[in-house]
Amino acid sequence: MPLRSDLSRLRVQHSDCSVLVHLAGCEMLDEQIIPTVEAQLFGLAAELGPVNMTLDLQGVRMLTSTGLGMLVCLHKQLHAAGGRLTLCGMSDAVYEVFKVTLLTRVLDIR
Repeated sequence: MPLRSDLSRLRVQHSDCSVLVHLAGCEMLDEQIIPTVEAQLFGLAAELGPVNMTLDLQGVRMLTSTGLGMLVCLHKQLHAAGGRLTLCGMSDAVYEVFKVTLLTRVLDIR
């Protein structure tokens, strides 16, 4: 039975071997919000260990290079622990940032 927990910037839904994370109130993933989101995402990943995490970026309208770096580091942390990061729900504009930076070749984007 799925459990649900709330962190200040994350809405988290757990299942047996995966977790779905929605970013709450994060239209802009920029230098002001990233430290909070990063601490919560990395803390969650460390707490869960080898897990398949899907990060829903539906509400994100702008993503800076710092945000991209954070997502790459999260991908590496999850992979090193035996898990996986999948990104979903992003707008065309945000997807274009991943495409231009060639991160579509590195990250699992749905």
